[in-house]
Amino acid sequence: MSASIEAGGTAHIYPWNMRRWTQAVASLAALSHALLLSGPEGVGKNAFAEKLAQSLLCSNLSADGDACFACKNCQLLHADSHPDLYRIAPEEEGKAIVIDQIRALAEFLTLRPHTATRKIVL
Repeated sequence: MSASIEAGGTAHIYPWNMRRWTQAVASLAALSHALLLSGPEGVGKNAFAEKLAQSLLCSNLSADGDACFACKNCQLLHADSHPDLYRIAPEEEGKAIVIDQIRALAEFLTLRPHTATRKIVL
């Protein structure tokens, strides 16, 4: 599990990101094919992305944009084994993402979603 995921399986949104979170939740259905989160290190971009991924993959999303944590997709996310979520990062600290990782990502993206309605890449 990512370090931004709390014990209950939920990602934490920091107070300074709440306005952006509210905006994202209001437009979940209309989100484009990609979203770039940028900012200085330590402001909560990873936590924001994790929580957004939870919300986008949840089958029973609440009105406030929180995942239900009970559906099959939420259970798979909590077990860190959701087939429609792909995480990519450098294989070694301080190194770049290598071409074989991008090829594996491209292969992942060519397939249809397995259990959710969309695929998510973090």
